[in-house]
Amino acid sequence: MSGARRSGNGEGSTPYKRADGRWQIQLRYHDEAGVPRRTTVTGKTAKEARDKADEVRRRLRAHLPAKDKKITLGAFTDTWINSTLAASDRKWSTKTLYATLARKHIIRATLRAQPLDKLKPSHVESWKVELQTQGLSDSTIRSAFNALKAILDTAVRDEALARNVATAVTRPKVRPQEAAFLTPEEIRRVLEAARTSRYAPCSPSWSTRRFAAGKLSRCAGPMSTLTPAYCGYAARSLGLTVAWLSPSPRR
Repeated sequence: MSGARRSGNGEGSTPYKRADGRWQIQLRYHDEAGVPRRTTVTGKTAKEARDKADEVRRRLRAHLPAKDKKITLGAFTDTWINSTLAASDRKWSTKTLYATLARKHIIRATLRAQPLDKLKPSHVESWKVELQTQGLSDSTIRSAFNALKAILDTAVRDEALARNVATAVTRPKVRPQEAAFLTPEEIRRVLEAARTSRYAPCSPSWSTRRFAAGKLSRCAGPMSTLTPAYCGYAARSLGLTVAWLSPSPRR
């Protein structure tokens, strides 16, 4: 270090070559609280070291941390669960959900070993694919992504990260699930089973055409995805008239 010549503005030193052949620059600065700090950058060449020093200065001018912390995402997440999440004003159910998702799908995932200072959007995208290959539902993957984003938001707040890389990744979508409807043949089987069921005497509608009509009345609803032709076919296959498709008036 004795060979380093301090720059006049106090931002750092000129590059000097270490015994191991790498070039090094030391930078001095004051953090947001006014406390004097020092950080070091190194490179294979003097130019690489200067470029890294310029990046540190750019971050400091933008009121960002000089460097992202080297702590792993898994370690930071574990601390987040027991501090930031626990102290937040989120509902108890949300805290429980996020803690479970973080422990199961972040701390146990491959992504956990990634240091914060090396974390990239592509790592988050690979993590999404990893969750998909596990056969998780769309809603679970999206909730896990929301938990990760909240964790990285805290890292930015605590100046462990300059930016939340999850914001550069597309939020997982939840594909709509189409409602399942019984086919006429399936309804016929239900009616046949109801006739011999021990519950048939207690609930006669199960063994009558009204049971089928009650199911088929959904065809007439404004939210129905079935065509009138299909509903008419279903009714006729059970010996029902079109009148049976109309829902009974409320009493």
